[in-house]
Amino acid sequence: MTNDKTVNINVLREKKRRIIRRNRTIAVILLLAVIFIVLVLTDAFDKLMTVTGLKADKYVEARGVIIDYKPKGKFICTSINNTIIVIDENGITGLNYEGKWKWNIFYELLNPQVITYNSMVLITDTGGTSIFSFNESGLLWQMQFDQGVIASYYSDSTKHLSVIHKEDKYKTCITVYDTKDDNKPLFTRKFGAYYMMNADISSDASQLCVSGVYSEAGVSTAVISFLRMRDGEVYSTEIFDDKIYPYIKYIDKNILFAANSDEMIKIVRDTTASDAYDSEKVIWERNAQSTALLCIEQYKDKYILAAFSEGNNELVSNTTVSTIRIYKSNGKIEKEFLTDGKIKGIEEGKDTFSIYTDNSVSMYNLSGKCISRYNAVSDIKSISYIGKRTILVSGAQKLAIVYMDEKNK
Repeated sequence: MTNDKTVNINVLREKKRRIIRRNRTIAVILLLAVIFIVLVLTDAFDKLMTVTGLKADKYVEARGVIIDYKPKGKFICTSINNTIIVIDENGITGLNYEGKWKWNIFYELLNPQVITYNSMVLITDTGGTSIFSFNESGLLWQMQFDQGVIASYYSDSTKHLSVIHKEDKYKTCITVYDTKDDNKPLFTRKFGAYYMMNADISSDASQLCVSGVYSEAGVSTAVISFLRMRDGEVYSTEIFDDKIYPYIKYIDKNILFAANSDEMIKIVRDTTASDAYDSEKVIWERNAQSTALLCIEQYKDKYILAAFSEGNNELVSNTTVSTIRIYKSNGKIEKEFLTDGKIKGIEEGKDTFSIYTDNSVSMYNLSGKCISRYNAVSDIKSISYIGKRTILVSGAQKLAIVYMDEKNK
């Protein structure tokens, strides 16, 4: 016979188990709610829904709005975080969406080259002596060089600046700076025989690649040098006869893609003494065909976007068709699709990429689906993202904001 004391103990134990189960359920629900909120706030929810097929991008009719601003003379234009940056005879000017003045720095530039990154816009006065860094609020910093700048590149992932510049008794030099430490110079590597033109830093900050050319007796030889980031020492140099590689891009930490109009190669050169992981592979060759590689772009350190089209520059863009290929780090094609017109450039967005021809801009997702297309009346000089799915289009003395999102219809 069960006494009252035993019954009470069993009842208390059951109540305790119910309370524990209820608390666990509440904790799980709260955890799922927090995860959901984080996903929504970081745009990861939309990405997850798209990947799983629960949400698909719909085609959106693009809406273009001409900006009431006339650049003065020859100009270059880009944008970052809702701010338009114009480089013209007035100097470097920041504008809002409507083309209204925000800030200006007057500086005469010989041959400005502009690269837009996630966190800043880098302006290099090629042939001059200055490099400028801007964000949406204005000038971040300016650097001066004694004997001229050839090119400069920034790494969003490692926060390093690489500057290729001139110096007495050498063809070229490259200096790497730490932008996190007030642009502190880390090292300078001098090249006595090579004229270097391009640079890129691996996202794991282990190596720096510099590409250029060595010319003798009228023959150009491509040079690709690999440097250790910890000390700036060259640990490998590759020579390619009768070639030049104007495009070099790292993805997946330390896998390098180098390309010209006739071929694209994948190179791995480990910084350790062992060559067990070193490799070199031709990904694509033109082989006397009419189709040429026009340009490549890195996407999120995971893919290489490559545009192929007719190599004859005299053809009008709307008389031909271009091919877009998305390459994985192993060199295999993840996606391939066709688009009208001859591509002039590719721009990376937060969850899309956009291409432009002489008279059109097309936005795609990584599945190769065209999300929106904008047809321009005048020739397009450049494009840049000014929002998640909003594009700044620069034409002949005209600027336009192009909305490619349903929210802005």
